[in-house]
Amino acid sequence: MGSTLANAALVTLFGFVANPPAPGGEGPSPAILDGLWRATFSGAARDLDGDKISVRLSTFLQFTDLDGPAVSLAPFSGECTLVPATSGVRLPGSFFVEGPGVSMAAAVKVDAATGQGISFSGVLNLDAGDRIASLKVRAKRVGAPGPSVPVFEEDFEGGLGAYVETDALGNPAATLWHAEGFCAAGTPIPAAMGSGAAAYNRGDETPPVYTYSTGSANEGALVGPLLTVPKKALGVTAEFEMLRVTENMAGFDESFFEIQCFGDVSWTTVAPIMTEGIGCGGTPVVVTIGPTDPVLNMVLRRTFAHRFRFDTFDAGANGFLGWYVDDVSIGVVKSASAP
Repeated sequence: MGSTLANAALVTLFGFVANPPAPGGEGPSPAILDGLWRATFSGAARDLDGDKISVRLSTFLQFTDLDGPAVSLAPFSGECTLVPATSGVRLPGSFFVEGPGVSMAAAVKVDAATGQGISFSGVLNLDAGDRIASLKVRAKRVGAPGPSVPVFEEDFEGGLGAYVETDALGNPAATLWHAEGFCAAGTPIPAAMGSGAAAYNRGDETPPVYTYSTGSANEGALVGPLLTVPKKALGVTAEFEMLRVTENMAGFDESFFEIQCFGDVSWTTVAPIMTEGIGCGGTPVVVTIGPTDPVLNMVLRRTFAHRFRFDTFDAGANGFLGWYVDDVSIGVVKSASAP
């Protein structure tokens, strides 16, 4: 496919999400589409110069049922983002989903005994501005996922490790993030977190101040190293421990876990961190994401970075402990039958 249509499209197709049939409609068991599929797209398209080229792309599709009528379809672009689709329907032997600039319709072969879809085939239509492609799609369900295998771990016992501090735009910057062993004067962090964690507050000052109040609005990100997801991976997982005490008001003092694929400009929020009130004497909360999270799985077959970002959004009511993160583990899941 080279550097032609791929520059604008057909680079990724991850995190495909399809909704149940419209209210009152008769649809199949959710098991027909739920899960992860390996799909191949093939056909002809036009490159940026208008020349006809041959396209063949093998990648993953992930289906997850939603309660509401909306659907999301990962776009055919280099960005790790999900685009809300305009419509989608699942019928007993087929499905259709549509989003800005892309749509796909396919017939599903179903195992009568289990009710699960085995394979599907159909057509994908892509409108990339002045270039329109109609591609054949064939897909097979992949095997059951095995255990998560870590590809990156950090316990902050020796400092921030491979993490670097940046501003929200990704520029290197001095922020309130630092390695910290205390959560109050003379009070160490909970034993479960060992002797060190990454903290967003002023605990590294002399004397230490265990709040993020600076007299002005502040924000900062802690960015991990680039990681490459193996080709045979079926899912990505993220897990970390944390303490968090903030103003606890929507729109202020917010925490985010985000990803960015290599080459992208923007960061995508995998999960806003809402758990509140786990302070110095509390038991750390373990946050686990994946392996079926459609946003996190946009990095399948990609090289990506992750980050923890804190933003006060204002200068007031910032006299709280802040956010501590520890024992970070990023893992990949392969088929249970894979070596």
